[in-house]
Amino acid sequence: MSTPPPNPESRLPDVALACPPRVAWAVTATGVTLVDGRSGRVERLRYPEAAVWDSLARDRGYVATVDLLVAVARVDRAGATVIVDGTVSRLTELGFLVRVTDDNG
Repeated sequence: MSTPPPNPESRLPDVALACPPRVAWAVTATGVTLVDGRSGRVERLRYPEAAVWDSLARDRGYVATVDLLVAVARVDRAGATVIVDGTVSRLTELGFLVRVTDDNG
């Protein structure tokens, strides 16, 4: 995924994010389902978190993802930033997203 440009509204540092190869995902009728092939952990995301995952997993980048939420979730930019930051933080903590460094990618 792309490195997000500086965003003064975001609490997240400017990092590149990636979905590890062990994670499979599918769009479902109720959102997005993530499966960690190594641990077997399953995470189901509903809207608007599913929209965040879909956008980032398709390498649209941080700012484009915030812009998408402003348009489709009918929230202001600050609200969209909170949703994106929270979703990224949670999915990183769970291991469904990783921060890309020189060492891992």
